[in-house]
Amino acid sequence: MAFVIFGIWFITEPERLASLVYRPRSVDFIKIIGIVGVAFFGICCLYIFKNYLTKNMD
Repeated sequence: MAFVIFGIWFITEPERLASLVYRPRSVDFIKIIGIVGVAFFGICCLYIFKNYLTKNMD
């Protein structure tokens, strides 16, 4: 869940995060990392939650 929250932060404030890294990064690159992170870890969270519910229903 924390990875999804950090991904949303990457999407909403890429300018601020681009200035925090040691090497210069593009704002678009940080947005893409955020979108990929939210998509991947969001799907993982849904899968785990679904499995948790189906195991507890039996």
